[in-house]
Amino acid sequence: MSTHSLLNHPGLLSALHTYFQGEKTEALVFILPIGLLSLVFGIWLWVDSDGGFMRGVAIPFLAMGVLMSTVGGVVGYRTPAQEAQLTRALQQPNEVARPALEAEAARMAKVDAAWKTYLIMW
Repeated sequence: MSTHSLLNHPGLLSALHTYFQGEKTEALVFILPIGLLSLVFGIWLWVDSDGGFMRGVAIPFLAMGVLMSTVGGVVGYRTPAQEAQLTRALQQPNEVARPALEAEAARMAKVDAAWKTYLIMW
């Protein structure tokens, strides 16, 4: 067997970097800030309200704020480590690189399968 990884192809590594950079940017530039703004707006509505209607309006903002802030923060924090781990694995011989690539493909299949559900939820 070859000791050089056939999976260590410049195009694959470039695509991997582009994907993970996009994932991190989406999390930290879009999801997290919108979540934080939603939390601030929801808290403002809750604190400044006189009655049930405004508090009822605040609840969805608070729920979405917690969800989006959590997702944005977690994805933004974990993405660089995921990218580094996968990049290191793909630079190893095929025997080491292939299981890492298969695990990442399985993870992405789950993400892709859940995409329609995420869109419906949002």
